[in-house]
Amino acid sequence: MATPPRPSSRAARAVLTALRAVGAGLTAGAALLLVSGTGQAQTPPPGPAPERIEIAVERLETAWKDAELEDLLDVLREESRIVAPEVVRQIKRGLTDRRTEVRDMAIALLGTTEHVDALEALRSYVKRSRRTIEDDYELHERVIRAVGLHGDAGDLDWFAHNLFAKSYDSQHPEERRIVKARIYALGQIRTNDSLERIFHLMRSSDAKKMQRNMRDMRVSLMLLTGKDLGTDMQAWGQWWNKNKKSFEVAPEVPVLPESERRSWESFWGYGRTYDRGRGRSERGKD
Repeated sequence: MATPPRPSSRAARAVLTALRAVGAGLTAGAALLLVSGTGQAQTPPPGPAPERIEIAVERLETAWKDAELEDLLDVLREESRIVAPEVVRQIKRGLTDRRTEVRDMAIALLGTTEHVDALEALRSYVKRSRRTIEDDYELHERVIRAVGLHGDAGDLDWFAHNLFAKSYDSQHPEERRIVKARIYALGQIRTNDSLERIFHLMRSSDAKKMQRNMRDMRVSLMLLTGKDLGTDMQAWGQWWNKNKKSFEVAPEVPVLPESERRSWESFWGYGRTYDRGRGRSERGKD
């Protein structure tokens, strides 16, 4: 599954933070004005030229009609670099394709395309295919990851709803993967609402099931708070009760300890060998 490369510098991580914090409705260019590695406003990169968009759409339309599977996947990967609504419309066709490889590629590319239309395409897919998605562990995790990459607060309800819908314990690793995906997706949304939703889950969920998943919850809590209180649910609850009236989630992403950083980056796919060459901060958007 294609996923974004790991940000290679503090500046790149700062731009990613800005993109996630402002929500999917803002363009990448506007978000880049908010933050840089030095704190200075930056001129946004130009979006793709109309001629290049036209070429991308033409290639995609031809591939949909005539290409063999591997060739189609290659064209989807290549032309997804052109971030424009017309290209997003071509990519989302894959969500209804009967070939699993094409569907999964479309999900992945819509997750890494920093454009409001890409997120809306994923949301529409979840809405119309929710039962199918949630009955397939691998697909479910894949879609949570794709939607979660956008870091948009509009998806809080889905990520947090019925966290322990099934048994979700150590005897069911596939189900625990879904819980981890939801927990990490909550940690991707850098807002106080997301933090409050996490603490609500900790208060209202089955204590034993929650404790089994506190290693993952700790990672999201560390990212949102900059604190590390381990896996002690009571300690975290006491800290939140003391600080919730004055605490604000910082836009900057704190540095995680090595083990937790690896877990976080592995889940989101940073640094995989099949990334698409450029980070989100380098792509334009209409």
